[in-house]
Amino acid sequence: MYRDGEVILEVECGGNKGLLYLSRLCQGSKGPCILFKDTWLTPNEFQYVSGRETAKDWKRSIRHHGKSMKLLLAKGVLSVHPPVCDCSGCRIGSPLMNDDVTEFNFEGK
Repeated sequence: MYRDGEVILEVECGGNKGLLYLSRLCQGSKGPCILFKDTWLTPNEFQYVSGRETAKDWKRSIRHHGKSMKLLLAKGVLSVHPPVCDCSGCRIGSPLMNDDVTEFNFEGK
């Protein structure tokens, strides 16, 4: 899917669905790249609010049309920013704090 010139993937984890903006997918899942219920989340946060908080690898938990992000990254279909990237997403990570994620998860904001 394309929106305003950006490549966007529909992703799912647990019972939740979100939109992954490829331009925001930063190294080590630092950047908030998944839009879920009008909130930007990192892949780890999306995994957490989807009830997969004990999962160790977001690349296995988050899927696009049934295919894991790990498979799509391994096949070169997707790529993350390089380790030396200096974009704002790679530098600062997500604006959410752990309390906000927990509140978001249980209150469904």
